[in-house]
Amino acid sequence: MEDSVSTEIESNIEIERNDDIDSPESTESNNSAEKEEIADTDPKEPEEINYTELVENDIRELKSEFPELHALTDIYELKNPARYGALRDLGLSPREAYLASGGKRTLDNRAHLYSSVPKNATSPFSEIPRQEFEIAKEIFSDMSDSEIQKLYRKVNR
Repeated sequence: MEDSVSTEIESNIEIERNDDIDSPESTESNNSAEKEEIADTDPKEPEEINYTELVENDIRELKSEFPELHALTDIYELKNPARYGALRDLGLSPREAYLASGGKRTLDNRAHLYSSVPKNATSPFSEIPRQEFEIAKEIFSDMSDSEIQKLYRKVNR
């Protein structure tokens, strides 16, 4: 019985082989199935990117966030457009790429314009010390005491 089972299995295998080899239709269907499998396993080509639309969106976003760019019509008008493009290709947002490529920072840098002393504050040097007054009296002998005081205040503002 073992002989008959093994003979039957071998004949079935040969029939399957012959079906695959001899039939031209089966070869075509096998080839097309293989091509579909290969196409499914191949990495898909990226869709074409519409750079014009991408640039227009970037410009629109930059204009809305940075008022100083209201006249911007092209990315090439930025301070460093090549760096901006490289950073955008790395995945940074338009805002991040603009700031990283040397765009204007939105920090308040006017602190140095304000005085630390109030406007109506009196100077600690408003009154001339006695020792300095005596020296000034010797130097400016033709001036009165009030004129020396006035000159001192003017010099030490």
